[in-house]
Order: sequence, then structure tokens, then C-alpha cells
Amino acid sequence: MGEMGEAFRKAGYNPRRRPERGRGRPDRPHGRQDAPDRSGGGRGLPRDCLLDSYYNEHGQLRREIFVEIPEKLAATFQQHPDPVKASAMRKFYECVRTVREMLIQEKSFEACKPDLYRLKPLVRRQKERRVVSEAFVQFIDHNIDLAVQSPENLKGFHRLFESVICYSKEK
Repeated sequence: MGEMGEAFRKAGYNPRRRPERGRGRPDRPHGRQDAPDRSGGGRGLPRDCLLDSYYNEHGQLRREIFVEIPEKLAATFQQHPDPVKASAMRKFYECVRTVREMLIQEKSFEACKPDLYRLKPLVRRQKERRVVSEAFVQFIDHNIDLAVQSPENLKGFHRLFESVICYSKEK
């Protein structure tokens, strides 16, 4: 986990920092009275954003992962009342980028998979803390499942996520 842990530290994630408990309204966890509700409210991803492949019939990355889909995903993630901040997305993107770089630096794909799987519980924890929406959790879950199938799919996920970040606007 050395390289992955370093990526999380660079991105500002601190697993040892615990929020204060016991203050504030009982219906708000961790005493955050003014925290917006970013629980997602059951909203999910648009069906056309759930890809079954990043590649076209010619073996090339699909055009849609650079234009239409990331634009739609960025808009979905920024919808009110549960917007996902671009900074929160960048933390997860940084982890995916780090795994891809490890693969490029001759690390075996099988050795990289645990670092991808690790993102699933992390994104769920961020949803519990109301930092990301249900749609973002679905995005990470679905694309991690695709990315662990092959190194090429990891490249496709990296490119898609990179495009989503580019279309995202910090509010």
C-alpha cells in the first residue's frame, strides 16, 4: 500500500482524523449542523453513462468517453442539492492515476488490483460523511469493476475519469 497511501496523503486524505461527535442535532452525524445533505437521495447515474466497454469495435478508445459521457457525468455530480466538489473527485482520480502509473512502471496488473478495490469502501465512507453523492458511488463502483478486468480497461477508466474532472467546475 506504500504508493497508494502516499497518493491518498498527497490528495489530503487523513484516515486518522476523526470528526467531533456528540454535538449538534441528533439527525446530523458528527455534529455538523450546517452540513448540506449530499446523501444523493436515491439519484443514480444515467443509464447511458454506465459503459460496458471503453473501446470501439476497432480497439480504440471510444469518442464518447472524452466528450458526451464525462460532460453528462460532471453535470450529474454537480446537481443540487447534492453536488460533489471537484476537489473530492480529484482525490479519487489521483488514486486511479497512481495505480495506472504503477502499472506503467512495470508493476504487474494483479498487484495493482487491490489498490483499485480499496477505492470502493473509501467512496462509500465518503458518501456516509455526505461528501459524495450516490451517483458518484455508482460511477466508482461500476468503473472499478470494469477496470480490474484488464490493463486496457484501467487505461479507459483513467481517461474517462480525467475527462470528468476536466468538465467539473468547482462551486
